[in-house]
Amino acid sequence: MSALPVERGAVVAASLAASEVAKRFGDHAALDGVSLEVAAGERVVLVGPSGAGKSVLLRVMLGLERASAGRVRLFGEDPASAAGRRLVARVGVLLERDALFADRSVEENVALGVRDGRSREAVRRAAREALLLVGVKHREHGRPAALAPGERRRVALARAVAGGPALLWVDEPGRGLDPVAAGALHALLGQLRARLGLALVVTSADPRALEGADRAGFLHRGRLGALEPPERLRERPDAALQQWLAGRPHGPIAP
Repeated sequence: MSALPVERGAVVAASLAASEVAKRFGDHAALDGVSLEVAAGERVVLVGPSGAGKSVLLRVMLGLERASAGRVRLFGEDPASAAGRRLVARVGVLLERDALFADRSVEENVALGVRDGRSREAVRRAAREALLLVGVKHREHGRPAALAPGERRRVALARAVAGGPALLWVDEPGRGLDPVAAGALHALLGQLRARLGLALVVTSADPRALEGADRAGFLHRGRLGALEPPERLRERPDAALQQWLAGRPHGPIAP
């Protein structure tokens, strides 16, 4: 299994790019001048407290919500345009809620991630390969209700990569998992990125998500700071960032 190439006449430097993106809901600014760029094969982690705008950013970047201002590009195209909507299929998404169908087998759930017109047998083969990649091939004939939380996340991850995406966006990968299972999932994301040649974006309210990132940024009140190596991000003298990293109850971030 390999990531899908971007079929364009010229090389596209960024898998994902945003420039001064804003998104307002009435008087509330969910995003306020967000700029970022994710290069092909890069692992970028966007962290911050709950309600910072991470989920809204995902929807805007995939064209599910229109930005109130600014410019968004997915593989060089506006994701809300006709060309951009076709390119959204090159993005695998693992949401915080696994959304596995209880009445379908594990393999059938993963097969739903293959949407490019392959034959039934090719779809089944892609699903089995994805399950093997994430370490739960032995569960292919079972039902989601029989899975442990960590296994459910792996099955949902297999569905996200089964179609061979060029970009994988993962929201809150460790939510609801014990520290060991969460750590194993973060390590697995790094392995998949290397093996499949994916660009990887992780959004999380958990500081552990910073491990292994090429660049990371802190999102707070709809504003995203500069993307930089995690070790440099941790040293920033930003009161909200330092409160979040330390888990302190008092500071700019309300509990």
